[in-house]
Parts: sequence; structure tokens; C-alpha cells
Amino acid sequence: MGVVDYGLSSIQADSKAEGLYRFKLKMGFEATPVYRAFVVNPLLRPFANRFAWPVINGLLKLAPRHPLLKKAEGALRKIRSRYKP
Repeated sequence: MGVVDYGLSSIQADSKAEGLYRFKLKMGFEATPVYRAFVVNPLLRPFANRFAWPVINGLLKLAPRHPLLKKAEGALRKIRSRYKP
């Protein structure tokens, strides 16, 4: 068998994917680096700003398992880290 799981890693901060990644490395598989780009829908662009991330984090405290909020937080975190001054 040459492929175990060929999906991309998660953008969610509390993903269980890290354990799977370590397991695959122990089994002799290696990760292939990929470039990830997040393109914000033009209708959502006004909400992808420096104020949105703390709001999403606050909502996550109220609903920590909400999958859409988790993905939004991860995407906003990546976008913020790219454009930090």
C-alpha cells in the first residue's frame, strides 16, 4: 500500500490530525508540502478584518464544537498571520 490518507491537514486549531500525522511518520510515510491559499468570498470580505478573529473566538467559547466556527477561526488565523505588520 502506498497511500494511507492523502487529505490535507486541518486548519482547525484543536484538530486530532496531529496524532495521525505522527503515526504516519512512524509508519515510514512522509508529508508532501503544499501551498494553501485562502480566498475570501467578496461578500464576506468586509467581515475578514482584524476585529473578526476575536469575535469568532468569543463565539467559539459559547459553542466550542461548532464546525463552521472552528474552520472560520482557523482560516482567519492563517489570514492574520500572513498580513501581520
